[in-house]
Amino acid sequence: MDNKVGKFIRQYRGNTSLREFAKKCDISHTHLDSIEKGYDPRTGKPVSVTVDTLKKIASAMNMTINELFVQSGEIDMQGMDFNFEEQKMEKETIKIPVLGKIPAGIPIES
Repeated sequence: MDNKVGKFIRQYRGNTSLREFAKKCDISHTHLDSIEKGYDPRTGKPVSVTVDTLKKIASAMNMTINELFVQSGEIDMQGMDFNFEEQKMEKETIKIPVLGKIPAGIPIES
């Protein structure tokens, strides 16, 4: 599996230290390291990232999760069809009987 998001985060971080950026994201530096690598170096297993963690990282990068996925190339917007057919809704008329009058506005004293 390609780790586009992790690579993008590492590239975005630039010269900022792992610990400094992790602190800005409010996550541990070891977890951030695993996310950037795509696996946990201690176990060699793929890393799991929660939506909450992705929100924290995206926020630290001044973007939304969607922007993070698109800018990293994880989601390719090319070729996606966003033309949805307009849903046809039946138009029904319902008659509601009027039982009385209710005055509105400023009361007029006689």
